[in-house]
Amino acid sequence: MEAKGSRALLDGLGPGDRVEGWRIARTRIVDGKRLAIDVWQGKTGFTVWIARKGSGKQLAPRQTEKYDFSDGEARTYGGPIPDGAQNKVLDAIVARVKSTEARVPTPPGL
Repeated sequence: MEAKGSRALLDGLGPGDRVEGWRIARTRIVDGKRLAIDVWQGKTGFTVWIARKGSGKQLAPRQTEKYDFSDGEARTYGGPIPDGAQNKVLDAIVARVKSTEARVPTPPGL
């Protein structure tokens, strides 16, 4: 499953691609305001969230000019998520969005 417009925002990344060794399983719009990027390594996974800057109730751990980024929803069926792995994936996705956000439209529903 792929959210419309997400591949352009993510500088070409989409379901089936890998980021920092984690496979992107799907991208989806949630609640009409956030883009969820579900990543997995075997039976272990988590979600990276992208929202319009300032749209959340809390300060996001990462920000760009237009977007807020966070991660969560750890799924540890196959074992724990290695220390630092979520930050590496989050930082890689932030870097990709920084390179596209000025020239790519915001995905519908975000």
